[in-house]
Amino acid sequence: CDGVFGSTQCPYVDDCAPTATPTQSPTSCPERTTWHHNEDVNVCTNSMDYPPEWNNPENEDSYLYGSLGACCIAVFGTPQCPFIDDCAPTASPTQAPTTCE
Repeated sequence: CDGVFGSTQCPYVDDCAPTATPTQSPTSCPERTTWHHNEDVNVCTNSMDYPPEWNNPENEDSYLYGSLGACCIAVFGTPQCPFIDDCAPTASPTQAPTTCE
C-alpha cells in the first residue's frame, strides 16, 4: 500500500477471505452475464464478488446489468468504459492449483 498509495491504508479486495455465507456452486463464465460496478478500482466487471443484497429484486436494477455496455452506460455514461472481464482467458495457464496462502 505504501509504495502505491503513499499510506499504510489502501483499498483492496481479498480474494482469499471467506464469504459471510456459503455461496452456490460457481457459475461458469459463459453463463455469467451479470456485470456490476466495482467501486474499489472504478471499473465494470463480471466478477462474482459483490454484496449478496444486490441480488434482491429491489436492488438488482440499480446494481446489476445484463451486459458490459449496460454497466458502462449506467455507471460512466458511455457505452465503453474500463472493465475487468473475469472470464477472459489468462495469458498463460498457472501451474497446478494456486492458493492464497
